[in-house]
Amino acid sequence: GALKDALREKEALEKKVEDIENSVAGAERQSAEIQKLQELEIDNGKLREDMGRLRTTVANLGTEEAGENEAAREMADQFEAMQEELDQRREECLQLKTVLANVESGEPSSLMPKSEAGSGHGSGPEAEELLLAYATQKNVVQQLQASLNQERERAVRVEKELRSEVEKAGNLNRDQQAVIQINMNKAPTNKTEAYMQHELTRLTGENFDLREKIENLNDSVKKLKRQLKTYMKKLQESGVGNIRDMDERVPDSTEADQTLPVILKKEAEFLGMLEYAKEQEEKLLKSIITDLKPRVACQMLPGMPAYIVFMLIRHLDHINDDKNVRSLIQGGISHIKKTIKKRGQTDIELKTLWLSNTLRLLHCLKQYSGEPQFQAESSAKQIEHCLRNFDLSAYRRVLSDIAVWIYQGITKVMEEEVQPGLVVALLEHEGIGGLSGDKPRPMRGRAGSTGNDLDTPTHLDPKEALDGLLTQLTRFHLVLQKHGLDPEIISQIFRQIFYYLCAGSLNNLLLRKDMCHWSRGMQIRYNIAQLEQWARDQNLEDTGSKIIDTLLPIIQATQLLQARKSEEDVPGICDMCDKLRVSQIIKILNLYTPADEFEERVSPAFVRKIQNKLQERAMEEAKNQVTLLMDTKFSFAVRFPFNPSNINFAELEIPQMYNNLPQLVRKV
Repeated sequence: GALKDALREKEALEKKVEDIENSVAGAERQSAEIQKLQELEIDNGKLREDMGRLRTTVANLGTEEAGENEAAREMADQFEAMQEELDQRREECLQLKTVLANVESGEPSSLMPKSEAGSGHGSGPEAEELLLAYATQKNVVQQLQASLNQERERAVRVEKELRSEVEKAGNLNRDQQAVIQINMNKAPTNKTEAYMQHELTRLTGENFDLREKIENLNDSVKKLKRQLKTYMKKLQESGVGNIRDMDERVPDSTEADQTLPVILKKEAEFLGMLEYAKEQEEKLLKSIITDLKPRVACQMLPGMPAYIVFMLIRHLDHINDDKNVRSLIQGGISHIKKTIKKRGQTDIELKTLWLSNTLRLLHCLKQYSGEPQFQAESSAKQIEHCLRNFDLSAYRRVLSDIAVWIYQGITKVMEEEVQPGLVVALLEHEGIGGLSGDKPRPMRGRAGSTGNDLDTPTHLDPKEALDGLLTQLTRFHLVLQKHGLDPEIISQIFRQIFYYLCAGSLNNLLLRKDMCHWSRGMQIRYNIAQLEQWARDQNLEDTGSKIIDTLLPIIQATQLLQARKSEEDVPGICDMCDKLRVSQIIKILNLYTPADEFEERVSPAFVRKIQNKLQERAMEEAKNQVTLLMDTKFSFAVRFPFNPSNINFAELEIPQMYNNLPQLVRKV
């Protein structure tokens, strides 16, 4: 019996030990879970702060880009909903922690004997329910954490997308601002754009002036009101009655006037004509032509003087006044001639200004003559503006002759300006390094014995001469473009200048034995290539005028200096030098002098073979009395191709800066 009791007690003790071990393990698990829960709450708080900052950033990005406001609001709403859910879960976690703490404090009583724990029988099921609820809550927290991580990743992704879009928009904005700035600074591409740009500048200036006037007038009104009140007080003190009634009535009337709508005058539709007083014709032409400075003309629409003169002609045609039409055109031509003879003999810019306007008036006489061949590119409104009563085709020839005269004056002034540095830039400039083994030239620094027109000034530095020549050509080109000269005319001018450069350099080469050897031919070819490249850079070859072809004689002369001169090369040399005269080819071969012992001399037999091969060409040239030297005074025939404008005369405004011309004419 005692053994059975001992076994029972042993079993009971083993059960108690197991219960104690289980309770200790459960307590450890609960404490570990409580610690994990606290760590999760800390992580949750950090995530909450991160989401708050993310929401602020996205909202800010959304406000910067109007199109992203919807995305910002959607993220904010999702965040608020998640925040509310998190707050609820947090409260439940706090309640669970409280209950668990209570359970921990009540568990030791469950381990006591039954006799001592009479009131603790119901704690077991409650603890199981609480643990189940805690596990459930833990799963919920994990799910919330997973969803938070997903939302966080999504928010980061959205933020990156928004930032990239903001950056793209910023780059696009900067590019557009740069384009606008470039377009405002660069020269206008067409006449309408130039006119609009000028009008915008003028209206902006007038707006600022009017604002200043309004401010000054407001100040004056305030001062006058203060003075008026002072005088009223003095009158009241002196005993004059009813002043206060007057003071009260005046402001009421002014306020009433201010509330009334402004009456606007209806704009009349202009016909694109200008009317002037016939007795002021001389004064008007003086303002339009004689007093116009090139620096003022640059700030206006290119061709503005020509447009104004033609609008005056249109009004005289409208009223059928043939006498004044003739007087106006002849007076205009006379003023142009006098202006150029008096002030523009050596002024390229003034000559260019009136060449451009003379041609523009010539184009207007063609475009608005009513002849179908000149109306292909005209708008319906421009066709309506055609002349009705007069045929002014006779004056086209007169204007064309004036334009040829001005054109020839421009080319002559340009030739005179480039002549001093021509030989140094094209013949003596050494642009290729390593070819300094030229034979000493006793005539270097002077031009030979051909006359003053080929003299080379000693003060020019050959190293800078070519750059100086290209700078001169660039300046000429800018002046021609600035006044709106047609591209075809610009190309013809430079074709003439390039011919002069070719003739001057070739003539000098033909008279200088020290220049006729292989290495000098290389240097001269390099210098001519710089001229060719300059013409391509300025797009002068696009007009079909074959500017570079005018340089072929000097180019072929340099090729002849560089070519191999054996008897089997005779046919190739003859074919290569098709732009050189026979006398020029023979002269260069006779002048050819080797610069060092490595070059071979030209044998007399080789020269005789060249002469025999070119005998037919020589006879033809002799028949035409062709000379050895090129004619530096030769001029190409000038063509003025028709170039219509797209200007609507009804919308043309005369700028106030134009010698106060708006006071002398009236728009019709």
